[in-house]
Amino acid sequence: MSYQQIGVTVSTQTTSDPANVVASTTDNTKKSYASVASTAPAVRYMHRNVVSAVYSDLEEKKKRACSVVICGLKADEAYDDKAVAAGMIWQEFGRQVAVKACRRLGKKVPDKI
Repeated sequence: MSYQQIGVTVSTQTTSDPANVVASTTDNTKKSYASVASTAPAVRYMHRNVVSAVYSDLEEKKKRACSVVICGLKADEAYDDKAVAAGMIWQEFGRQVAVKACRRLGKKVPDKI
């Protein structure tokens, strides 16, 4: 099997000085785009960023999956909002839940629920 059959050409150039011999090889084998792109550092960096963004998005969705929004609940200083929300869920769904966090959204407007 010769070098030309496998796609490699070899050329040798000599000068008048026998100690100064230059040999060069050219690889004519074709590589696929995927094999070249998979070894590029920029592609690995981009891949890592995409994977990181996907995992961040999944964590955000998982965190919000258990959120409940209750509208129209009158503000009353005598009752704790967490206890009121847990009591409402118990009465409506028969489930005992532990409310981790509770906050009121929007501006406080006097004389409005």
